[in-house]
Amino acid sequence: QPDLYYEYYPHVYPGRRGSMVPFSMRILHAELRQYLGSPQESLDRLHNMKIVCLQILNNLKGLAEDGSMITVSHSNRNASVQLWRSRLGRVMYSMANCLLMMKDYVLAVDAYHTVIKHYPEQEPQLLIGDIKMAEKYYQDVENVIQNLATGNEPQNKMIIFMNRAFLHLGQNNFSEAHKFFTEVLKIDPTNAVANNNAAVCLLYLGKLKDSLR
Repeated sequence: QPDLYYEYYPHVYPGRRGSMVPFSMRILHAELRQYLGSPQESLDRLHNMKIVCLQILNNLKGLAEDGSMITVSHSNRNASVQLWRSRLGRVMYSMANCLLMMKDYVLAVDAYHTVIKHYPEQEPQLLIGDIKMAEKYYQDVENVIQNLATGNEPQNKMIIFMNRAFLHLGQNNFSEAHKFFTEVLKIDPTNAVANNNAAVCLLYLGKLKDSLR
């Protein structure tokens, strides 16, 4: 709609161009459909956003973001490239999550690979049975977290424990998996994923009564 663009209000935003809708809201608009039972529609919307990001990045090779001949300083061009690369990564991450919800694990992993340096989420490797690759990625995540100044914070520890738990779960090592899910619950007792998977582990360990608590 024209009233969602800065150009529609030249007296309020003189010289400004483009959409007034925040990028995060566009992501949300695209993602919502998958939670309403229409993942393909979400994927289509995200794909359109991906095309826009790629087009803008292509424009920035010599033109302005919108493809015009407006002179752009070197620093502004670099900032724009960095911004739109980040946005492209965010879109691809959402696409991967959508594919994961659709249980298209192979395509989901391909999508995750394009953003792995920004969003190190590796659980799809377990879902397609590639334990060794998942273990490698999980170790990379641990190394990154341990090198952070905030590496010992509870939230970061929880990521490590959860990853270890999923890895052991993928190896059918339910005892070790339960141990790490329990560590997660010590940090966050309300974590539904850890609670559910801890119960599943107990079930496979033959501890039915404990799993129902």
